[in-house]
Amino acid sequence: MPTARFVQGVIAGADVGITAGNLLNQGRISGTGAVSLEARNDLLNQGQIQGRDVALVAGNNLVSEASM
Repeated sequence: MPTARFVQGVIAGADVGITAGNLLNQGRISGTGAVSLEARNDLLNQGQIQGRDVALVAGNNLVSEASM
């Protein structure tokens, strides 16, 4: 399992789930259903997150500097 995940483009689907050690989103993550983002350490959102049901989980810091 990767320790870091960087999203700079578009990830889209019905239900979207991403799990990583550290997660940095600078793009767009969207789902027509559930969107689940989980970081064992830090989750930093500088992009856009859209979904019917959105869950953000971080073991340490969760920072959103953009729209959700």
